[in-house]
Parts: sequence; structure tokens; C-alpha cells
Amino acid sequence: MALSKLQSVVILVICSLVVTSQSRGLGGNAMCCSDCVYKGPCKSYQDCKNKCGPPYYPPTTIASCRVSPKLGNICCCEKN
Repeated sequence: MALSKLQSVVILVICSLVVTSQSRGLGGNAMCCSDCVYKGPCKSYQDCKNKCGPPYYPPTTIASCRVSPKLGNICCCEKN
């Protein structure tokens, strides 16, 4: 049974949406693809500021204490 043009377009759109949503699921993982260098646990920004500062990183490095569902709070050192 041959598909009509409308049916073909609908199938193509559905397939595109499935592929797009799967790609976002992989790319949305902050732990996966970030430019962060993780430097262990933290309780506050100050913990990370000490771990992400000189002499190990340049003064322009951005330090943040991020929440990780699996690991708790972790320090993230990110180049500016």
C-alpha cells in the first residue's frame, strides 16, 4: 500500500522530533559535556574558589559549587 504525500510528511516529522529529543537528552546532561574540571565536594562557593584559584588555575577561572544528583555538591572550575 503506497503512502500518500501527507502520510510521508507526517512520518518524517515524527522521526525528526524523535531524533531531536534524543539528542537533547544526551546533550542536556551537565556532567557530561561541560567545560568544567571537577575538583571534589563543596559546601559553598568559597570551597571552590580556593580549589579553582592560583597557582593551579589562572585568576580568570570561574569557580562554582554545583549540585549533582549522584555526587552531591561538587566544585566546578571553568575557564573564562
